[in-house]
Amino acid sequence: MGDAPQLKTLFHRDPTRDLEEVQKVGATAQAERDVEEFCETESARRVLERLSGTVAKSPAIRDPRFLYLHATFGSGKTHLLKLISYATGQTSAPASVVSDLSTRFEGFQHLRTAIEESPTGRFVPVFLNLLDRDASAEPPIPVLIYEAIGDRLGYPTDPRWLLEFLLRLEAKAPETDVWSQLRDKQVGGRGLLDDRGRIRTWLYEAVPPVLAGAGVSCTREDVKSWIEAAEETVAGDAFGAEDLRSRVEQAQELLSRRHGEPTELLIGLDEIALFIGDERSRYEELRRTMRALIDGPNPVVIGTGQWGLLAVHRDFVGDPNPDAWYSQEVQLKGADTEVIVRRRWLQKKSQTKDQVQDALASMPDPPDPLTNGASSQEDAVAAYPLRPGDLHWIREAMQSLLTGGRGAATEHIQGRALLVLVRALFVRQGWAEERLGTVVPWPDLFAVLQSETNLVPTWAEELLSRLEASAEDVDAPVEAVARTVFLLNQAAVPATKAAITYLLLRHVDDSVEERQAAVGEALGWLDDNNYVFEESDDEPVSYRLLTEQEVSVAEKVEERADTISYPRLRSTIMEWIREYGSLLSAPDNRQEVGIGGERGVPLTYYYSVLASIPDPSDQADTVALRVLVEAADGDSQVEEWKEKNGKSPSLEDGLIALQLPPNFERRLRRHIATGDVLQNETRHFPDLKSDHLREERALRAALRTALDDARVVDAQSDKPFGTYADGLEPFVAQEVVPRKFPERRSLTRPLQPIDDGPVLARFFRGDAEWPLSKADARTLGVDTASHEFSEEGWKSEFWSVAKDRSSGGLLDGDQVLAMIEQKSGAFLGTSVEALQALLLALATSEAIQLRRDGSLVRDPVDMGRALRTKTQIRGLTVRLEPPPDRDAARRLRTVHRLLTGRDATPDDTAAIAGEIVEWAQSHAGEVQSVQQFAQQAFENVAVQGLTELLKQAAADPSSVDAAAFSEESIKTEAESFRRAYRLRLGDQTDLWEQFVEARDDLSVNARMATVTQKLEGATNGEIPEPHALRSLLQDVQQYREQQKQEVEDSGEDEDYEAGGDETPDTDLDDFTDKFGPDDTEQTKERLQALIDRLDEEAAGQIVLIQQP
Repeated sequence: MGDAPQLKTLFHRDPTRDLEEVQKVGATAQAERDVEEFCETESARRVLERLSGTVAKSPAIRDPRFLYLHATFGSGKTHLLKLISYATGQTSAPASVVSDLSTRFEGFQHLRTAIEESPTGRFVPVFLNLLDRDASAEPPIPVLIYEAIGDRLGYPTDPRWLLEFLLRLEAKAPETDVWSQLRDKQVGGRGLLDDRGRIRTWLYEAVPPVLAGAGVSCTREDVKSWIEAAEETVAGDAFGAEDLRSRVEQAQELLSRRHGEPTELLIGLDEIALFIGDERSRYEELRRTMRALIDGPNPVVIGTGQWGLLAVHRDFVGDPNPDAWYSQEVQLKGADTEVIVRRRWLQKKSQTKDQVQDALASMPDPPDPLTNGASSQEDAVAAYPLRPGDLHWIREAMQSLLTGGRGAATEHIQGRALLVLVRALFVRQGWAEERLGTVVPWPDLFAVLQSETNLVPTWAEELLSRLEASAEDVDAPVEAVARTVFLLNQAAVPATKAAITYLLLRHVDDSVEERQAAVGEALGWLDDNNYVFEESDDEPVSYRLLTEQEVSVAEKVEERADTISYPRLRSTIMEWIREYGSLLSAPDNRQEVGIGGERGVPLTYYYSVLASIPDPSDQADTVALRVLVEAADGDSQVEEWKEKNGKSPSLEDGLIALQLPPNFERRLRRHIATGDVLQNETRHFPDLKSDHLREERALRAALRTALDDARVVDAQSDKPFGTYADGLEPFVAQEVVPRKFPERRSLTRPLQPIDDGPVLARFFRGDAEWPLSKADARTLGVDTASHEFSEEGWKSEFWSVAKDRSSGGLLDGDQVLAMIEQKSGAFLGTSVEALQALLLALATSEAIQLRRDGSLVRDPVDMGRALRTKTQIRGLTVRLEPPPDRDAARRLRTVHRLLTGRDATPDDTAAIAGEIVEWAQSHAGEVQSVQQFAQQAFENVAVQGLTELLKQAAADPSSVDAAAFSEESIKTEAESFRRAYRLRLGDQTDLWEQFVEARDDLSVNARMATVTQKLEGATNGEIPEPHALRSLLQDVQQYREQQKQEVEDSGEDEDYEAGGDETPDTDLDDFTDKFGPDDTEQTKERLQALIDRLDEEAAGQIVLIQQP
């Protein structure tokens, strides 16, 4: 081994050479070295080719000239962006660098060609480094880009308004380089920026003469107002995307004048995604900025970030547009980092490669967790003295630590982290002096990770420090194993004994068996002392390093696990099973489900989880399945269940026999215990919680697999039905349902009762198509051609059964549901959905009546609503006859109200008729009395049809029905009967007596009077209403008062009551015409009184009237 060459002699370049630790866009001092150390990987070349296509586009076509480059930590994207700026030829990098790039690298050759052949031909890079920027404290993105442009053009940007002011001056004198004159000008022996507190006063003095030289006149006040306008433009958030757009246009015009040819800006936004972070407002700023730029000068813009911009857009906005500017992205693969490290730092001399290959011939192959794909001898030589997969796994570990919230010493190290670590191996760990054949063990990688970054968390450093003291006397590589376990945990690689052993080999000739034995002793000591945790009980076991606090928690978990009860284990297993098994419902809960192509199958599940099987109970109304969960090493109860339930088809039908994986119960106890302990801990253990969630996922997955593989057992036969995953549905649909429910009915298409109700109503009227399937129509017994029920199908069978079980043609909802749910049900096993469809079809075709709370449900939508659930069906009454005519029902209710004096409470016509019959029986005498009264007191009034019907109903209730009382003539007679009843026996008897007395009196004493004629005429037609009688009596009173007044005026005896027929007005006029015009009205009135008296006392006689 002493004769083997030192490792440092194997490499193309000295592995201990200096490394520029910070890659910053815009730093050009080491341009030649940047080119020398660039490695053009396949993905880097693809990025440059995409960029070449972007550069070649014309800005006038409004096709976004944007490209976004994203890559994981350490992929060299900032280095690439820096070289892109060199390739423009517009930086301080020597011309030889630009030429070298094009000559050595195919991608940059494409880029240079694209630049030279582009419509512009000259691009000035303006690259904005956002890596160290605190987004919460920075101004808007347009302002940051504006300042970067100002810097690139050589303008001062602090204070910010000064940049805006100077560009405005340039616009006032476009042919004069105003800034170069002001930059060199002295005012009072001072330059512009010599005293920042006096910039304004300096400008007041300096600007007017400079502009005057350009032919522009201005005053001190003008300068002051321009400064104020500039301040206002860039103050706070005032400067926006549209402002940036105009400044980019102005900057390109300035550059074009300076260079004497068209010039564009090439804008770079390095680490823009990191700058945006989780701030939606920052992304909106970027969107507004890009839209303004694209709609304006449309410059080439390159963005970079740690993750894709499409993902950012999806998180903040929604589904991306594949043609939008933000969709133009390309990835620089993270694996390129490993290629870069190998080529830049581990590249071997051509004459030493064979030596390395020969030395590695005896190196054992990596175990499965570390293979990371097949590796060739060439890969092994390129990676040496590291293993082929070391760079990949260490990069994964570093990225895991970074994304876990632990940053590196500076953010810049992330970009070249692997280079820093590899160099540190040679410089700090002395690997440059090691001999060929030695291999870097992972504890050395841990050491450089710890020394060169602060990625190793404090808890790990403290734990390993204590471990060093605790294991001082242990004859095993405890510390080395612990460090290796930590790195494997971070890289998400199973820390198995084989993996740890392989990574601890220090020489290609080390004995794997001896090393593995030592690793086993170390793991045993670490496990016994609660420094590591076994993450899996499956072989091979993997380990995780615990923190000190986690060690304490682990001890509590072990104690708690012994106290977890079986009911809690059962509850957890049942909950997980039901979450996964879409067909598995709550225990003892009869539900209708779709299974195996059958809709609405009544199904009930029972569970025996780590428990004995109970004696079976009657299950005639449901498909009864039991889920039996048993431990892997327990005695099976399958045969016992089969013996118990095979005695009758009315017991349980099937068994799902699930056997738990080995050690599942113990793992579940520890999992539940861990949750309990963590919940009671006041301290936060994110790793333990993560382990807890990971273990739960593993346990759930194991249980899911066990359920899928669970055997399906039939209680009535020995036929095999496969497993839960592939056999349960056909077992239920094809075996159990036909056997258990031979009269079952079901639909093939889902019913929507509320929506389908109106459609069914129109269908039966011939105005719509059948809404369900034709098969459903045949099942229900509907002829879709004739739009009516046929004599075949379920309707006829249902009608027959319903008639037998009804009382007077009535069934309640429970009776209807019993047909499909009770053991004696004629259609046992039928889905509620099918029953709903039949009842809805019968109701909308007006074959039956649906009644709710005594009221007839007429509207098809309300019918659907009344049938929507079983609970609503239970609240219904079904009458097996068509619904009554609406007008007839209205007439029946009117008759009921007129006779009984109250509104009908029930809506059922038969019930209303029944109440009328009851009234007739209790009011027979009154009916007879009113009939006699109506016939004697009134002419042409008919009530006999009604009264005879009432007498018949009172004598024989079954001889009349609702239809008899619903006739229009009966309603008319009832109206007369009601008025007669009120006058003869009701509340208007006094009124009637007054009317009769007045009529009789006037018929004798004033037979010819108009009022008398009105009174006599009141009984010749319809029976008058009380208000009409009152009106007539008022007329009588007025008449009598008038007569009394006339007697008094004529001087007659006050006790004398004049009467007589009133002569027509024409007669009186003829008589009074014989008097002269001077006769008074009083004379006429006295004559009228005389005429009336003569009519009363001397009708038919000749009377001589002499003047005294």
